[in-house]
Amino acid sequence: MGYQKLTQTQRYQIHARYDLGISQRQIGRELGIHSSTISRELRRNATASGYDPEQALSLSDHRRRTSWKWTRHLPSMIAASPNGSVRTRVRSRSAVSSRPWPA
Repeated sequence: MGYQKLTQTQRYQIHARYDLGISQRQIGRELGIHSSTISRELRRNATASGYDPEQALSLSDHRRRTSWKWTRHLPSMIAASPNGSVRTRVRSRSAVSSRPWPA
């Protein structure tokens, strides 16, 4: 089975069920998602005030944009960019994380 990003709808469903006190395994069964995915989602994207689906999407997108897997393809993307738009985004992104490995 290949990797599938959680949708915003799934994040809201996780949030609603978790607030009702349903176990992570049961949430996974109901949504057809492995329980370890539910566990990772709650662990990675929880804030001090709890799990927020909107914030979870933002945190997830930030990790994806700054991941090593994505950034190692930047030189080929810059070369293929006809107007340098990728180069501009790369410069602004490099200020976010100067480390070549994920946090």
